[in-house]
Amino acid sequence: MVGNIYSLENLLLRNYDGLKEPVDCYRAISEYFESDDFFSLNNFNFCMNMGRVTKFLLNSSEYDQIVLENMDLPKLDVEKLYLFILNGIENLKFETMEFMDEKRVGRKQAYLNGYAAAFSKCIYKNLDENSDDDELKLQWVKKWGEHEEKSAKFSEAFDLLSFSIYAYIGLGDSLRAEYDITGDINKLSGAYYYRSKYAKKMMKQNSIHAACTYSFAASDAYDEFVAKGEQNFDILEVAYKCELEALNLFYVEGRIKKVAISQLFLGDYAYILYNLKVDDSWRSNAIFAYYGYINYFETHSDGRNDVALERVKKKYNELLMDVFEQNVFHDLPVDNHAIRI
Repeated sequence: MVGNIYSLENLLLRNYDGLKEPVDCYRAISEYFESDDFFSLNNFNFCMNMGRVTKFLLNSSEYDQIVLENMDLPKLDVEKLYLFILNGIENLKFETMEFMDEKRVGRKQAYLNGYAAAFSKCIYKNLDENSDDDELKLQWVKKWGEHEEKSAKFSEAFDLLSFSIYAYIGLGDSLRAEYDITGDINKLSGAYYYRSKYAKKMMKQNSIHAACTYSFAASDAYDEFVAKGEQNFDILEVAYKCELEALNLFYVEGRIKKVAISQLFLGDYAYILYNLKVDDSWRSNAIFAYYGYINYFETHSDGRNDVALERVKKKYNELLMDVFEQNVFHDLPVDNHAIRI
């Protein structure tokens, strides 16, 4: 236990709006959770502060280095932290209604469930990297999703729009993780539903995060298409639309390499749709997308994309030959260097 609990409270308050003392926070929080009576101080304000600052700490790019440099301390026990937040949620339910109005209680529920989701996710990620126990992984993925959903619903009900967007995207992320464990195709539908719907709402707040979320949603939809079969090509069209949204956002933000990578996925989706005879317009979509990818990586290659580049060129040339044979040159990109066989 930290010798002076007030110093811990003050430390959390100083770092509440951003991590200013990461090493001190790690030391103090690790020591606090090493104690057997870490529930002894768990009023909702202390719980909120602990959840917020520890979430900052775990998400910090410095976290792994801090752990390595403080091997004399016990590693932060995230499972105890999760139980601490869970206890705070229960206390909030049963002990504070007489002191706070419904809106304040609802907002606290949104935040605390958000922290519980973050710590459940952290535990799952650690298991995913270090354990083969799929049953245990699934337990924590389900906890993660349940807390994201609760956080999202409380946030929506009590006017925390920004928090609800992140929570719903987190719910989509958890459903994708659940699919990866169980292979349940229905989880993919939920994953791309939440990811694509709330990526759209996130665009004004964080367009890069929104772009990445759209791209993840596209991947979910593509995997569902593969699992369900070619007759479900409408799902692949959803994947194309999500990836196109991602590409547009990356372009606006000047992330040209990410634009090129999105073009690879767009080209692949369009190529499949064209070969399924869905519509000839998919051929020109594939040509334009592949051309963009080739054009970027032929001039910016670091060697890591060479295999993919050759694969794309092969498909691109195949599509060009198709254009020549059918004499439909309007399908070609308008560029003097577009035709490269």
